[in-house]
Amino acid sequence: MVGEGWTAQSLAALGERLGELLPAGLDVVATAALEGRGGSLQEEVTSCNWIVEVAGMGAAELTERVEHLLCAASVPIERERKGRRVADDLRPGVRSLRLEGPGSSPGTQRLIAELATKPRGIRPAELLGGIAASLTLVRACRETQWIDDNGKRLEPLSADGRLLGAADLEATDCGR
Repeated sequence: MVGEGWTAQSLAALGERLGELLPAGLDVVATAALEGRGGSLQEEVTSCNWIVEVAGMGAAELTERVEHLLCAASVPIERERKGRRVADDLRPGVRSLRLEGPGSSPGTQRLIAELATKPRGIRPAELLGGIAASLTLVRACRETQWIDDNGKRLEPLSADGRLLGAADLEATDCGR
């Protein structure tokens, strides 16, 4: 038994049925039950790694602003939640952030960020608001989702349906 009520065959059949419903170019490459977990996948994910390409600032100034954000005790921002503007602190949701180098388009820079999903998820566009209002989001690619499991970081699902630990992961293409 793969998971409560699911067999390998029923999961494969589910993947095939879902694949038929997706638009051309999107494929189901794996299905798996997350055993022993009480919540949905969305409830279990605690953070995500993002590749974020931005325009509007050179590398030196962006590096300085990233360092300033990481050293700050608090980064107040305004964001929309449930249809209304609220004040919030961005800093607890930024687990890591660094400038990787130039982006894939002229005049862009590439940031690598790990953003928390709990207690409130941080969106890449909100991250930019905490760095500098002059930044423009060019592109964001969620590279990895993480589940914290008793001190171990797991990626919810690999292409072959296995749960992956941090050491198992290789870089994805996400425009690299």
